[in-house]
Amino acid sequence: KALGSRKSQEFVAKYKNVYDVTDFAAISYDAASLLFDAIQRAQDSSPRAIRDALAATRDFEGATGTITFNADGDPVGKTLIIMKILNGRPQVLLTMQANGASRPPGNDAR
Repeated sequence: KALGSRKSQEFVAKYKNVYDVTDFAAISYDAASLLFDAIQRAQDSSPRAIRDALAATRDFEGATGTITFNADGDPVGKTLIIMKILNGRPQVLLTMQANGASRPPGNDAR
């Protein structure tokens, strides 16, 4: 599902040749990309330096859109998703806004 950004379109073009393009795949891709970006920006290779670089992330262009973390370490304007794998397939258990409000699956206020 392309969101329209250059990064989203690049992700879909590369990924669809090998795998099914799903929201779960895009979220996982962004998580790994954020970590790799933080490792490159970290002052050294210590876990603390990498954590600090990750927390300082601003305007990171990912497959799911632009990602910025606030002072609490929450992604600004993003919905946090808690999932589990059931019968080999990802299943959403809970979604949560950065302000702490949560809702069960099927109650999205998008």
